[in-house]
Amino acid sequence: MQKIQLLVLLLLCKVIVAQETFPVNGVANNFEPIYAFTNAHIVINPSNEIENGILLIQGNKIISVDSNLNIPDGAIIFDLNGDYIYSSFIDLYSDYGLPKVKTNKYSYRPQYGSKKTGAYHWNEAIHPEICASNEFFVNDKTAKTYLKNGFGMVLTHTQDGILRGSGAFVSLSSKTDNENILMKDGASFFSFNKGVSRQKAPSSLMGSISLIRQLFLDAEWYETQETQTNLSYEAFINQQELPQIFTLNDELDYSRVFKIADEFEVDFIVKGNGKEFLRIDEISLTEFPIIIPLNFPDSYDISNPETTEWISLQKLKNWESAPYNPGILSKNEIEFCITSSDLKSPKDFLKNLKIAVKKGLSKTDALDALTAIPAMLIHAEEKVGALKSGMLANFIICSDDIFTTGEIYENWTLGEQHIISKKQNIDIRGYYTLNSDEFENQLIVIEGSKEKPKTTFYKLDSTAIKTNLDENNLNLSNNDGSFRAIGKFKDDEINGRYQDGKGLYHSFNMIRDSLIVPGEDKVTENKDTSEIPSIWPPNKAFGLEKIPHYENILFKNATVWTNESEGILQNTDVIISEGKIMAIGSLLSPIDYLKEGEYKTIDASGLHLTCGIIDEHSHIAISKGVNEGSQAVSAEVRIGDVINPNDHNIYRQLAGGTVASQLLHGSANPIGGQSAIIKLRWGSSAEEMKIADSDGFIKFALGENVKQSNWGNFERIRFPQTRMGVEQVFYDAFYRAKAYQKSWDEYNSLSVKERRNSPPPR
Repeated sequence: MQKIQLLVLLLLCKVIVAQETFPVNGVANNFEPIYAFTNAHIVINPSNEIENGILLIQGNKIISVDSNLNIPDGAIIFDLNGDYIYSSFIDLYSDYGLPKVKTNKYSYRPQYGSKKTGAYHWNEAIHPEICASNEFFVNDKTAKTYLKNGFGMVLTHTQDGILRGSGAFVSLSSKTDNENILMKDGASFFSFNKGVSRQKAPSSLMGSISLIRQLFLDAEWYETQETQTNLSYEAFINQQELPQIFTLNDELDYSRVFKIADEFEVDFIVKGNGKEFLRIDEISLTEFPIIIPLNFPDSYDISNPETTEWISLQKLKNWESAPYNPGILSKNEIEFCITSSDLKSPKDFLKNLKIAVKKGLSKTDALDALTAIPAMLIHAEEKVGALKSGMLANFIICSDDIFTTGEIYENWTLGEQHIISKKQNIDIRGYYTLNSDEFENQLIVIEGSKEKPKTTFYKLDSTAIKTNLDENNLNLSNNDGSFRAIGKFKDDEINGRYQDGKGLYHSFNMIRDSLIVPGEDKVTENKDTSEIPSIWPPNKAFGLEKIPHYENILFKNATVWTNESEGILQNTDVIISEGKIMAIGSLLSPIDYLKEGEYKTIDASGLHLTCGIIDEHSHIAISKGVNEGSQAVSAEVRIGDVINPNDHNIYRQLAGGTVASQLLHGSANPIGGQSAIIKLRWGSSAEEMKIADSDGFIKFALGENVKQSNWGNFERIRFPQTRMGVEQVFYDAFYRAKAYQKSWDEYNSLSVKERRNSPPPR
């Protein structure tokens, strides 16, 4: 008792001596009451809860949480009568409280240079200098949406561009902006999407990737030089100690971000797209913490047999599997947290959260993903994410377990109360018999939730009646106005009067004959099971149940086209093992060529066996742009960064005999990007499709396309505009490349001491 009183006294002293950043106009109010929440089921953190506990708060802080506390005199007591208390949820992906990004006015004239004034990066999509806390303002209307879903804090940032700047970690109270900003710089944000920039570059995904790589290299160089100032590079360098969050829109992007992370030694947190189940093995290898949305696809309308044919198997498979995504991540021991972003309607968040729990996500992992993990990822675990003494008073009060049937009554942020839904203490649900001068012994059913009951009057064509309830006062009305009633519930009866379609009033009596046993909300979109459906690689038509592996095979009596001086061999055997040809000849025995293992025999009598076709110039299996045509020379971009292993053309070309392809950059500029040479391995990852140690090639192009002079009047800006100019681009690029190589040779020839005092070439 003495310890609690001493703690309260210290907190009161702290309130009195606290300094405000604004002057007090009039008499200062230094009193802050203590609130005591008693008889509560308190979930302190995902692994610790108290069934009948007490929570004490004062101001914006938690004083204490325990099952046996002495409540200080004068405290305001809330008897929760078994209601649940959780730490408020944390959303790490939001633009709350920030001005909406303004789309630049469209112009037919291409823009090659930046129109942004100031000592900033040359590309408008690169703006790490943006600081969300400089533009943040409390927005009570938007905050309500988050509060209704249980969130008390968000990490907000400007969702535009490739380098988006720093995000602010803020609380969702109605207090001042100063009080709500919990962390001025909570994280630095990246994406592959250039956003509203009208600048030509980048015009493709591979262009975005190369631009990010160049940014890291430029920042390293910038730190060593003293000849110029660039505020974008300085901001980027200053943000290196912050958590780095990378936004993805495609599950294939995980491997792309991993390569950047590996090259520049960055530990990214990835904001995913909710389809991680499609590439779960690759994603597990990245070891990225993930921020996932609960954006489960809606059920498809199959009432029209013709339009139903347009629904692809891929869409159906993704619809089937998406609710299992959080559980799959958990099963694979991938660290993740949950965001409310990417939903068609914010109202779907809690519904989808409960679906995810039914589909295999444990309640412990769900709460961890909404509280402790997001707090830890942005180094705010000492302030938020649990209910402990000294932490911020951000918590929600629920009717029951939030992951099953619980509804949120209140959300407290920084010790400030927000009523989400008024607690209904009286349960009026049941089966009733209605009598009036118009109706005799008519069945009325009141079901639904205790707070939001739904009434059905079977005499009125079984039409659902709009129902409003305030404690024991009830309003009922149907759509056509033929029945509008008010009544009061008492002792299992509802008495009142209603107005009919003619405007006449009638008294009525409703006697509750029996109760409705409340069940769980009907939230399942498909069959209610936690068994994960089969997920194919790729998860679409002709997807594989499992990836094929090398086999030992003897082909007997084939007609073999050697493509060598031996020509075509009749009645010939071929032995393959581990993906390679071991022997070609007549009457071959596998035991003479195979070190170990079983083999299978294929009778190829009457069949021809030949090399697979190699496509030397292909544009299949490339994600989001085959051209980075924004500049005359884009030698730095790599097709290997954007291989799309899900492209159905891989399957089709295999069916036509093609086994390998060189994926080339397009012909939109004289010098395009670096090509990728791949095996057509249907169902494999992009990296598995690449032929290891293959030579590097680059795309050069001539002709009308690269000079753009026939693209229209607005495109007569970029050099070159003639075929003579195209030739000069080649000369200039080779001259600059040789000069660049020479500068590095000279730098590398310096002694260690000289290199320390000399900036490396950019």
